[in-house]
Amino acid sequence: MSQISPPIRILLVCAVAFMAAWMTVLKPKPVTAEPEAPAITHSTAQSAAGKFAQRAQAAKATAESAAAKAAGEDTTAAAGASAATTPATTATGGVAAPAAKPARPAGLPARVRTALAGDKVVVLLFWTPGAADDRAVRGELADVQRHGGRVVVQAAPVAQIARYQRITRGADVVQSPTVVVVGRDRKAETLVGYVDHVSIDQLVTDALRDS
Repeated sequence: MSQISPPIRILLVCAVAFMAAWMTVLKPKPVTAEPEAPAITHSTAQSAAGKFAQRAQAAKATAESAAAKAAGEDTTAAAGASAATTPATTATGGVAAPAAKPARPAGLPARVRTALAGDKVVVLLFWTPGAADDRAVRGELADVQRHGGRVVVQAAPVAQIARYQRITRGADVVQSPTVVVVGRDRKAETLVGYVDHVSIDQLVTDALRDS
């Protein structure tokens, strides 16, 4: 060592010092690779997408159900409010809706209907203008007694018999000429074929007496 020149000894000391520093401080540490995140496969992506779609559909169904329920409650409330505001008939004289007018009875002309409503006896002749007997009975009607307005006389062609159905249903009019006398008690008597005014007056008198 004594034979080594001073400059070389200094160089060796520096080399040893550098190696010691390299081993303890300056030597780079080994790099540890971090574990890679697991890759998302195609099947995993599909599963996630399916779950997301299911959740979206469930949320949509819940929203629709809530909307329908709210609409139903609104409709029920509106109906209840309408019913509450509708006037009702009460026993204590509350506001009542106007009653519907009864339909006018069908099957009778106005003149005959008015006569029956006024408790009068009605004499009806159903006749055929082209038949001789029918024309003869039609002429006899002029001599039928009116008894001070208590008897109403009217002739109608057989073709119009449907207008008098409320009477003819019970009187059984099947041919012409036929005279129907309706009393104030709504009972009907008939004379079929040719009859004169005397026969008709007799039925009228009976109707006035019995009703």
